[in-house]
Amino acid sequence: METSLFSPQENLNFIKVWVSPGAKKDHIYGWVKRKEEVLLKLSVRQPPEHGKANEAVLELVSDFLKVPKSSLCLKTGLQSRLKGITVTR
Repeated sequence: METSLFSPQENLNFIKVWVSPGAKKDHIYGWVKRKEEVLLKLSVRQPPEHGKANEAVLELVSDFLKVPKSSLCLKTGLQSRLKGITVTR
């Protein structure tokens, strides 16, 4: 039985991301389990100021998922390390 890392909602998918801003390099560590959730763990160089880290997160996630950045929308966690991103396909 195949399990999806996405939560399907019609043509939308929702992923949770754990971010370390202000890191030495942009890096995706991969899928990790935290408590009851599966998260995409990553770090970005941008500081958490004026939305810079959020923009870097969307860029990194779009490269990782091989989808255009325009298909991603940050829905939750604008000022948090735990973010929720919808992916339209």
